[in-house]
Amino acid sequence: MSAPNPSTPHKKSKPRGCLIILLLGIGLLIVILIAMAALHLCPPQGPWPMPPWCGTGASGQNIQGMVEDFLTDNANLGEIVGAAVPQGDPTYFQQIPTAIPAGQEAPLSFQVTLPLTTSEVVLDYQGQTYPLQAQSAYYYTLEGLTATTGDELAFTINSGDLTTGEIRQTFTGEPLRVAANWTTSGTLSLPDVMIGHTIMDGGDYIPMITRTGSIASTMDTMQKGGAQWFAYDYYWAYTDPSAPEIIAESTVDSSAADEEVLGKMIQMAHERGLNYLLLTELEYIITPEERKQAGADQSIDEWMAYDAKKWSEGQATLTEMGDKLQQNPDDPEVQAYWDRWFEQFGIFMNHAAQIAEANNVEALALGKQLIGAMVPENAARWQKLITDVRQVYHGQLTQALFTNQYSDWTQMPWLGDLDFLIIYYYSGISDADHPTLDELTASFEDDNRTQFDALYEKFGKPLVFLNPFQSRDHAAQQAWFEPMASCPADVGQDWLAQADMYEAFLSATADEPWFGGMLTWGYWITPTFPAEYCFQDSSTVRSKPAELVIQRWFDLMK
Repeated sequence: MSAPNPSTPHKKSKPRGCLIILLLGIGLLIVILIAMAALHLCPPQGPWPMPPWCGTGASGQNIQGMVEDFLTDNANLGEIVGAAVPQGDPTYFQQIPTAIPAGQEAPLSFQVTLPLTTSEVVLDYQGQTYPLQAQSAYYYTLEGLTATTGDELAFTINSGDLTTGEIRQTFTGEPLRVAANWTTSGTLSLPDVMIGHTIMDGGDYIPMITRTGSIASTMDTMQKGGAQWFAYDYYWAYTDPSAPEIIAESTVDSSAADEEVLGKMIQMAHERGLNYLLLTELEYIITPEERKQAGADQSIDEWMAYDAKKWSEGQATLTEMGDKLQQNPDDPEVQAYWDRWFEQFGIFMNHAAQIAEANNVEALALGKQLIGAMVPENAARWQKLITDVRQVYHGQLTQALFTNQYSDWTQMPWLGDLDFLIIYYYSGISDADHPTLDELTASFEDDNRTQFDALYEKFGKPLVFLNPFQSRDHAAQQAWFEPMASCPADVGQDWLAQADMYEAFLSATADEPWFGGMLTWGYWITPTFPAEYCFQDSSTVRSKPAELVIQRWFDLMK
């Protein structure tokens, strides 16, 4: 064997191997970062910089802050925040109001809700008296003043002999939003009622901002407005309602809520002292391939229109099977269908019960909008399901009952096995274009007498109202439209119509012996609304006069 040639690069092979290992390591790190970005995963807080999709602050940062760093450094958002920014449009987040730095003079305005009064309402501020402009019988505004940001402002609101007493708020440059009662208003003394909001369903928005921790700012805003409960719709879905087959959405869509997302959301609510209601609901699986084949993949409006078509077809199948069960209860094929449905739905409820039990959830709802299944002929199946769930979950059980003026829930005997009942309140309240507050109140009183007195007399259960009142014209008709699409041509904005609905409802209902509380559906995740959707006319109360109406009533109930 000959000696090695000294010119052979034998010694250099080791550095080349190290370089290959280094490059492989960098490649692996890049793959990990891409996966974290796609799944919106964030490392724990530490001395290291946070990824751009996590924002720079601690848990609880506003969703705007979550993407500000990324927007600063990236002209093309790409897929990382495409799920967070409507239509990949960064201008939406740039439109979210941010606090003006302290120490700057800025315009000062007021938005105020008060109990009804017949006398002029005035604001006493810095030794001056300013008349408030009445926008309705309970909502007032004032503009034209200035103040220094960061200052704590003290003021009083008076009407004749009535006064709110001194109110203090820190001025950030945004309008001062005030929900006040007179010092003589007293309280309703309802410490055990469920008062709060259900976060607006927004596709993968909610799981995404939960994974990053940014949902905390929405929870904080709810709590500042008097909420004591936070609610969320947890979805599974039909792959085929005619089979029927029901699966967890998270098994086919990585952006959907799963037990990890729910656990973090529940933990964050509990850290703030908020109780948690886990609502459960079914929708319909639509794959990207199906959407593309249907020609519904080019715009959000096409997407939502196809979703609505799929929903209508699925609900028609379930309604038909429910009707068949009532008309032919001995039909073996119909019985087999509902046996299969409850087997599938029971898997969903058992899974939800395990999540609720593991996370000390205060209340769990066994479904919402369960067309077809909610018939007396399914009573034994429902009673067995309730018994089975109680073996797993030991908190309060309820159901969300989709209710209109024709509903009669007194015929459903299993409701007596629940702890309280949720009225998902979609009744038409008035057909008038602009009903007065008195007319609305009288209509709500009529529902109380004709529907809810009888329901309470039958089962003796508190009634919690899940109210989807919209901020649109003809709001009292309660005609639904899809908020995650462009605003329909026949829908006009009317924020005071929504506020009127809440003022009238609470005036008519809050003192009823069966009143167990009220939640709004649903609360949007940011204080402003993306232009390509129609949340500004929808049921969210955030940043609208109705939010102040609700806060004033919530304060009376504590």
